[in-house]
Amino acid sequence: MNHKWKVLAISALLGLAGCNQSPEPAETANAVAVSDSSESTEVEAPVSTLPADAPVYIVGTISSFPPFVLSDEYGKPKGFDIDIIKAIGEKEGFAVQVIISPWQGLLDMLNSDERDIIATGVVINPEREQKYDFSDPYLDTQWMGILQENPSAGRPKYDNFAEAVQQSTKFTTQAESAGVPALEQLLAGRTDAKIIEVDSQFMELEKVVRNEADMAYDISRVLQYYSNQMGDYNLYGLVNPDSQVEYFGYAVKKGRDDDLLQKINSGLKKIKADGTYDKIYTKWFGEAPTN
Repeated sequence: MNHKWKVLAISALLGLAGCNQSPEPAETANAVAVSDSSESTEVEAPVSTLPADAPVYIVGTISSFPPFVLSDEYGKPKGFDIDIIKAIGEKEGFAVQVIISPWQGLLDMLNSDERDIIATGVVINPEREQKYDFSDPYLDTQWMGILQENPSAGRPKYDNFAEAVQQSTKFTTQAESAGVPALEQLLAGRTDAKIIEVDSQFMELEKVVRNEADMAYDISRVLQYYSNQMGDYNLYGLVNPDSQVEYFGYAVKKGRDDDLLQKINSGLKKIKADGTYDKIYTKWFGEAPTN
């Protein structure tokens, strides 16, 4: 994958920021066939081949963590995670009912049998694996910085991440997120560096555009998605090559005694083999996957 993505028009940045900053809604249900699609894109959903009596699994998600999940103008969930699990279901003969809930306590709904699958950009880690079972990874991510190229203002385009960090003094990331300790570790020992905490990834980019920060720092997949929604504002991305590679997976109940996990893994292999995965990936990330 090319790790240097062009980014943003400031008007689009501010416009999109507003629709993604609302608090998580009360629990709402959206029953959808696996092939149903609410995305307003050029990619059309396939016609479902599922029988009317196909089994239905309840998928838990949140209202907004682009591109994994976000809500359309009617509050209906869409996104990369939703498209992938629908495509898997189509291959494996099951439908999904997607229910939006707050993030807090969402994973615990698996073990209380309130949800069958959690699909919301969940990172697989040892702590979570002790409590839940996970599918094979469907996507990976690292950390990256977004900067602005503006030579007249003393902001050249750097060739690599290490140089960009060395030459920057004002860094921004989302408050109360993993970005704060990640930046603190990255900047350990530097007395000239300042961390500016904001409420969203959009606001991170706004700080950079307004020259209030030198670098926005967050997970690469989120910033990659945002960058592809916006025009060229002379911003670019540099992935931190030393950051840990993390993996996303679908979570199910620990020790679940049916074949749901096997179905998810089998369907994931099938959609990767027939090109469906690549189409969904390109739809949400603006380029084809490299592996």
